[in-house]
Amino acid sequence: MLRGFADSKPPDAPKASAALHFLLKLSESKDGQQMAMKVPEALTIIAQTRSTFLNLGPLRYQCSLAMRNFAFCPEGKLNFINEVEPFEALFSDLEGTTSFAESCHCQAHAANALWAFVYNYQKGKTHLKKAEMLDRVKRVHRDMSTALEACSSHEYTASSAAATSMEMLRSTVRSLDAVLELSDQ
Repeated sequence: MLRGFADSKPPDAPKASAALHFLLKLSESKDGQQMAMKVPEALTIIAQTRSTFLNLGPLRYQCSLAMRNFAFCPEGKLNFINEVEPFEALFSDLEGTTSFAESCHCQAHAANALWAFVYNYQKGKTHLKKAEMLDRVKRVHRDMSTALEACSSHEYTASSAAATSMEMLRSTVRSLDAVLELSDQ
């Protein structure tokens, strides 16, 4: 269903959005997660859809939220190990510097997904330590911690959007702190 929307020329954003909304609702319950993970390469399809609609912030946000939800599912964790594209999509969101309003939320979702992936899952910790993934996490953590310190040192009488961005940055740094702590165990 979703693969057809992502692969169509030109990509059909409204139909992909409807399909993603359905997948997002499935990903919110344990039964829905298990059912969706029975679809071969489900996470890869979501990652490809994310790449296809990268310039559409709301679709990218839906993809990152769905992948985060699936990272909490035991079957989803196994799929993250078996499929390459979902992990690359998570790191792409984590390292992302696009100007979309959803970008800071996507970074927070990616950090939460990595935490869920390594929490209580030895294979996840082992997988994160290989292929320079842990170095990427450490680099992003360092960069975001520096950005958080720089932003905290300025007095913001800013809008609610800036306050939300700051809170998302704090959330991302806290999640990355936990990922690094768990990966050392």
